[in-house]
Amino acid sequence: MYQVKCISKQYGNNLVLKDVTFALPNTGFVALVGQSGSGKSTLLNLLMGIDKPTRGQILYANKDIVHLRLKEKTIYQNQIIGVLLHY
Repeated sequence: MYQVKCISKQYGNNLVLKDVTFALPNTGFVALVGQSGSGKSTLLNLLMGIDKPTRGQILYANKDIVHLRLKEKTIYQNQIIGVLLHY
C-alpha cells in the first residue's frame, strides 16, 4: 500500500504542494486530474522517486521511498510504479 503522509514540496519561495495525505492500494489504476499548475506533475515526480518532498513521507510497503538505496530505487521505478502520460 502507498501512504503519502503530510508531504509538501517547495521550490524557492513557491509552495507547490502543502500537507498532502492519502493512501492508495498496491494494485490498480489511479487517475490524477486537475487544473494546470495544481501540482499534478510534481506529485507524480515525488511518487516515482524522481524528486524528494520538502517535508513528509512517501511510503511503499512501509518503506520511505526517499531512503531507498540505488538498487532498491531502480527496482521500485522499473517494476513497482508505472506512469502513463496522456496529452
